Amino acid sequence: MNQNRGFTLVELVLTIALLGIIGWVTGVVMIRSVESYSIVSDRKLSLSDARLAIDRIASDIRLIQATSDIQIFTASQMVFNIPSEPNITYNLVGSNLQRSGFLLASPATQLAFNYLDDNGNETAVKANIKRIRVTVSIGTHNSHGVNQIRTTIFPRNFYYADYTEQ
Repeated sequence: MNQNRGFTLVELVLTIALLGIIGWVTGVVMIRSVESYSIVSDRKLSLSDARLAIDRIASDIRLIQATSDIQIFTASQMVFNIPSEPNITYNLVGSNLQRSGFLLASPATQLAFNYLDDNGNETAVKANIKRIRVTVSIGTHNSHGVNQIRTTIFPRNFYYADYTEQ
């Protein structure tokens, strides 16, 4: 009586081939998951930097006492005074968004200012500025795209600076 115990060579080869295919598929799924996580993390960090930058710009602009405190107002740069600090400058130098020469965010691709009147139309007359729209675009550190944030700021004292009670 011949009792064969064990596996045949064909069974072993098929088992190894199936394990190899399962391992390859699992590896591809794991690699894609790690790549996706990396992209999402990079974009999340970029969005956080953009929000921090635009929040800082907005908080400073809200403190401007009057339009006469604005010294330079171009599409890409703004210089103004607030009670606690004179000559605050926001501009883009290369890929660095700067506040008075100090790095605020990087890599920045855009800093844009739009100066709006009472009706929301762009104005080039400093005395007519009632709102300021700021657009900030910050790229990701690993070239996974650009996050753009835009906000409209209503400086606290612009609407009522010329108000006189009758």
